[in-house]
Amino acid sequence: GVLRLNEKKEVLSFSMRPKFGSINITSFPESGMKIYIDDNLTELTTPATLTGISSGSHTIKLVDDWYKTQSQNVNVLDNTTSIIAFTMDPAYSNITISTNPSADILINNLKKEVGTLKIRMLTGIYSLRVELDKHYPVERQLVVEENKDQSMIINLIPKTGTLNITSTPFDAKIKLNGVDYGFTPMTIKNLLIGSYDLVIEKQGYGTISKSLLIEENKSNDINEILPNGKEVSFIS
Repeated sequence: GVLRLNEKKEVLSFSMRPKFGSINITSFPESGMKIYIDDNLTELTTPATLTGISSGSHTIKLVDDWYKTQSQNVNVLDNTTSIIAFTMDPAYSNITISTNPSADILINNLKKEVGTLKIRMLTGIYSLRVELDKHYPVERQLVVEENKDQSMIINLIPKTGTLNITSTPFDAKIKLNGVDYGFTPMTIKNLLIGSYDLVIEKQGYGTISKSLLIEENKSNDINEILPNGKEVSFIS
């Protein structure tokens, strides 16, 4: 401004006009994207409003592990809030893995889940392993492509053996680990390998109890003679 100096004190008052504005930034379908302005990382994530930005052209960049980096130019006007919205392109796919029966699921040798795994994965090639005791493990290569969801069911093959049971007299009840398996004579196929407690019983005869081992692809033959016996009642 212009003033005339004299012996008195003069006071000048100025009303400053802003030479800056603000930028409101949003992202879809998810928020939480890191915000860069002119390649400088801010401390904010979407959605956010950057204030005190000098007027003129600026470049806004959004960065996230799960989405492709995107940039847009924005012109900031004096004392005005510019609005800029990003639609992010995913750099991942949703992967669903189910196992039958329920088994451990490992990705790159790290256990992720048991039974069913639902996970978001970046594009790339991974090693997949499904394992369960007394079953053959399944190993395969998992190729994850950008924005291509996958769903798979992995069936495991059990390691089994066969058990043939006969008794004298016949028609005796068979129990393996407390579970009924019918009556003698009986052939039990596809029995998971491992140790079992076998009980053979028939009313009016003594009970046979023994431990046995089922081995892979082998047949175990059991032929037992039940001792004669009578029912005894104890009264106290």
